[in-house]
Amino acid sequence: MCTLMIVEDECIEREALRMIISKEFNGKIKTIIEAKNGDEAITNAKKHKPDIILMDIGIPEINGLDAHKKIISFLPNVQTIILTAYSSFNYAQEALRLQVKDYLLKPARTSILKNSINKIISEINKPSLLEDYLYINRSQSDIIRKAIIYMNNNYQNKIDLLSVSNEVHVNSQYLSRLFKKEIGISYVDYLNTIRINKACNMLSNTTYPAYRIATDSGFTDSAYFSRVFTKHTKLTPSQYRRKNITITNGNAYI
Repeated sequence: MCTLMIVEDECIEREALRMIISKEFNGKIKTIIEAKNGDEAITNAKKHKPDIILMDIGIPEINGLDAHKKIISFLPNVQTIILTAYSSFNYAQEALRLQVKDYLLKPARTSILKNSINKIISEINKPSLLEDYLYINRSQSDIIRKAIIYMNNNYQNKIDLLSVSNEVHVNSQYLSRLFKKEIGISYVDYLNTIRINKACNMLSNTTYPAYRIATDSGFTDSAYFSRVFTKHTKLTPSQYRRKNITITNGNAYI
């Protein structure tokens, strides 16, 4: 039987989760402990050594992802399910990097939460299979993590799937499939997301013209940059700049 910790700052939500887990996992989860902030989560994790954590992100003191990061430093095998109202891609990406088990958006249906917890319990009850599973998934996550770091450091250069796959020492077709599986979007879409985020920052904080921003964010063609930017943001670069400009000195132009 497993020990589960609920980390949630809202009292009503903590109680609701406790009731669901007590009802649905009677006989499978022996102990349910609670924490209302990140510091308390870390303290309780050290004391009770939970097998499973239901972790909100927007909690006081230390946010859920940072708390999880500290907890896995002394409980490396703990299985964390993020249960949050934050749908940000950046949060989901960080959660993947930190090897959380699942990322569920509130309000999560009981059936979805139950299924996620049941998968973890099944793996915990089959140690040899779990070890193989964790080895495979950690290896895959490490490949993706290295690929993302390389892409973030080299987005300004002419990098393609082959160059990234060579960097992380895997076949390019395998990396393409793994990217789609782990991140949920293709390699090209993810690279464009990195570049568009950089372009958005420059549009908001510089007076650089479009061709300069396109080049500095890794696009070799201004027209292609404009098409991709509009697809991602639903605004043209000019519209985005007018809406988000923060420069107080000098004239912004594009």
